[in-house]
Amino acid sequence: MGLIVTILGSGCTYGTPKPGCGCRTCREAAKKGVQRTRFGLLVQGKKGTLLVDAGPDLRQQMLDNHFSMRDFDAVYLTHAHYDHFSGVGEFRGLKKAGKLQVYGGSHCIRLAKEQFGHLRREFVDFKTVKPYEPLRAAGFEITPVRLNHNYPCTGLAIREGEKKVCVASDTRLPLPARTMAEFEGADLLVVDGFAETSGDVRKFSFDVWGKIEDKATFDAHFSVKGLHHLFFRQAEALARGLRAKKAVSVHTIHSAPPHCELAKRHETKKFLVGFDGRKIRV
Repeated sequence: MGLIVTILGSGCTYGTPKPGCGCRTCREAAKKGVQRTRFGLLVQGKKGTLLVDAGPDLRQQMLDNHFSMRDFDAVYLTHAHYDHFSGVGEFRGLKKAGKLQVYGGSHCIRLAKEQFGHLRREFVDFKTVKPYEPLRAAGFEITPVRLNHNYPCTGLAIREGEKKVCVASDTRLPLPARTMAEFEGADLLVVDGFAETSGDVRKFSFDVWGKIEDKATFDAHFSVKGLHHLFFRQAEALARGLRAKKAVSVHTIHSAPPHCELAKRHETKKFLVGFDGRKIRV
């Protein structure tokens, strides 16, 4: 059977359509009734199912993809940003026998215990994992790796037998050498595809911060060099450099072009443009 990877959410912090936004992509998404919800990933193997991240749209993602807490065996939280972390409260809804094992780095798990400590008594067992120290969970061998984000953030190399799925949902370049070595030759690389052009980022930033007159400030945070995410061309180059057999983009901002345009320009047999509900067999 191999692995089945389902992209639960392919969007960034605000999702698409963003409430109140009149950009072309948000208007088209609202008209067609389609969404990019906040990031989430489901990895199903022979012996178990792993949920990667729990964002604010987790409840709807479970409904849309016909699963519940009873259908996954462990959770890995990559970092404590709202769009990856705030759905942990949903873990009170249902449970299997015993507590749900929730893994993450020290910073993420510390904040999870502070914000969702009420779940620890009956529902959740929070477990801190160090970078590059493998663990076994949900039937997988999982190696957490360091990413290059503006916040403590973990990537994952998820192995079952000879198959390897690697996750780098929030990162910029360069990646640490040790991370590159873990990701080398991935059967599937789930990779940050934040925007197509700097113009997309400029529209995104204007909607939040207003016009940034100071070029130095814009370049420091939102240019190709300063952005803490990847442009599509960077994601494609990273996949090639890692010799990934296949890659799929996630974490795309609402001001990027509509999916059909992104797919037309970037999708190949080896590089896929992610969308909510997309299933990939590995």
